[in-house]
Order: sequence, then C-alpha cells, then structure tokens
Amino acid sequence: MKNFIDQRNMKRSNAAEVFNLIRENGKMTRREIADTMDISWGAVSTIVARLIEEEYLVEVKDSSATSAKGRIPFCLEVNGEEHFAVGIDVNRSGFSAVLVNLKNHVLGKWTAEADFSSRESLTCGVTDFISGVLEHTEGHRVRCIGVAMQGVVDSEKGISYSLPGCKDWESVNLAELIRDKFGIPVYIEHDPNCILYASLTDFSEDTLLLRIDKGIGMAATLGGRILAKSGILEVGHTCVVRDGRPCMCGRHGCLEQYASMRGIAKASGMEFSRLAEAARNGDAKASEYFNEAAKYLAYVISNVSHLLCAYNVLLCGDMCGYRDLFADKLTCILANSAPNVKVSYTDVENAPLGAVLIAIDRSLEQIDI
Repeated sequence: MKNFIDQRNMKRSNAAEVFNLIRENGKMTRREIADTMDISWGAVSTIVARLIEEEYLVEVKDSSATSAKGRIPFCLEVNGEEHFAVGIDVNRSGFSAVLVNLKNHVLGKWTAEADFSSRESLTCGVTDFISGVLEHTEGHRVRCIGVAMQGVVDSEKGISYSLPGCKDWESVNLAELIRDKFGIPVYIEHDPNCILYASLTDFSEDTLLLRIDKGIGMAATLGGRILAKSGILEVGHTCVVRDGRPCMCGRHGCLEQYASMRGIAKASGMEFSRLAEAARNGDAKASEYFNEAAKYLAYVISNVSHLLCAYNVLLCGDMCGYRDLFADKLTCILANSAPNVKVSYTDVENAPLGAVLIAIDRSLEQIDI
C-alpha cells in the first residue's frame, strides 16, 4: 500500500490550500498567506506565481492598506474571468442550470424540458442541455460540472442507482457518461443535499431540509457537515400509516402517498392544481387532503428532529407553493409535538447552484500547477 505523498501530489495539495485560503478571505497578500499557513515566503511566491500563470489568481493593489514604506501593497484574489463551472438539476419538472466562476458568482441561468420516458431519452436530454450551456462559456476553461439528482445516488462513484419516474433507469454511471462526452470532471450529488448546501451560510447549526413536490427528499447537516451516504434519509418512504396506501416502492403507508403532490393527487382522483383550487375555495373534502399532509409531515419532522437533535428545518419544492393550505396546521401540530423546531422555507432553484458549489469544492481539493 502506498503510504507516502509524492512531490507532485504535495504541490497540488499546497496549491489548492493557498487558492482556497484566498477564496475564503477574498484578498490576501503573500505575507498574510505565509503567516497563516506557516510556510516560507519563497514557497508561497512559487505557488502564487504558478497560480497566476494558470489564471487562477490575479494581482491587484489593496488601496485600503499601505506598507511600512508608504507603498500600496499588492493583494491576490481569485480570477473571476477564467475557470468556470456548470451546475445542473435533473428533475421531473425540467432541467435547470447555472454557470458560475470560482468566486461563486452566477454568470447565467438556463432551463429546459426533461423527457423521463426512458433512460436513453433522458441521458440524451442531459448531454444536449449541458452542451447548450457550455456554448455560453465562450472558450473559457470549464473546471467541473456538478449534477443534482433525485433518487438514490452514490456521489463518490458518480452513479445514479434509481430515478423516480424513469422506468428503465438503473445504476447509471452518469458522471462517467458526461465526463466521456465533454472531457470535464463531473460530480453527482443528491438534490436535497445540493439545495441545503446552497441555502446555508452557517453550517454550525444542525439543519434538516425536506424537498416536497412529486416526491419527497431529505438532507441534513450535523456537526457542520452534510450527511452523505447512498440511500440514507429516504424519509418519503418511511411508514406513517400502517397498512396504508400502496406506494411505488412496494411498501404501504409511505409519507409520499400522503404529503407529496403526486400522492395527494392519486388519493383524491383529481389533478393536484384543481384539488388545490377547490381547497382554496372552501371545499372541506379537498382541504382534508392538505390537513392530512400537514399532520403526517409534522409527525415525520418531529421524529427526525428529535432523533438527530436538529431543530432548524427548511422546506422547499413545488408543494411549498401551496403552503397556504397546510402551513398553519403544520405549525400548530409541531408547536405541541416539537416546540423546539423552527420551520422556514427556501428556494428549490438552489439545486443547480448547490451542485456546482459542491463540485467546485471537490475539484479544488488539488490543483495541478
């Protein structure tokens, strides 16, 4: 077993450490970098010179400070004009994408329809969509692509094991497929993890996120880290009603059958939008489906928050556009069963942004200079 780090890997690691330090701080002088990292001025100068040459960094004057000799010192900052990254969200409601630079600034957004009728149609749609986005990079280097996926995902292997709504989708190595097509490193992540990553500015508070639309997905942060393991936190397929409604997963009484848009529509026998309209017009029978959704969501949120000791809860997804029909009841039940829980709502459009931010962080673990 290899038990040492060769010189090339050490250079990559040191370059990544310097670059990420500057990303975190915005601007830094060479002296500040050397003092923070406790490495020699010469080592810092060598690394910085290569990072500038490879267009990762630019040198700018820091007008807010002066040196001991009264000169304005030069600072280093991330080059926002080069090394772009793409994030996409693959969802039954459609594709969405963002293009960002290494300052995490969004340079463009795109959407397109998605065809989930077969594995072939969907993979072709994904690559065609990415190809269209890459046309907007105008010859700039694209460092990585991040993909937010529903279903069961292995982010380390880049495999999407299952995808609800696509009948013949099974164990697709989507990262490899996209990488072979475009020659760019690809990172796959579960979509709730992506939304949570983009939504939080403070990872010190343990947080749960539920994405509720046609299905239900979940993500969680504990101890400053997102819980990441293939197949975990499939809260949509936890049982809330013994011997309840049959679920597409083969079980009965799953949360998705009572609190997702698809489950509610199936149970009511009506299109979801028509059911919601009826509830808003005072139809008691229609309203009961939303009251039921609130009840079972509250039960699951209460149980999971107590289990993980995470009391900050974010809800997102298309279902949250109808929260006027269930939010008050949800809040009322949680006030009695889990008074420590704080529920708020976030934007599902964060999925492609979270995917690309995760991809950038993973790709910057080493920089080849």
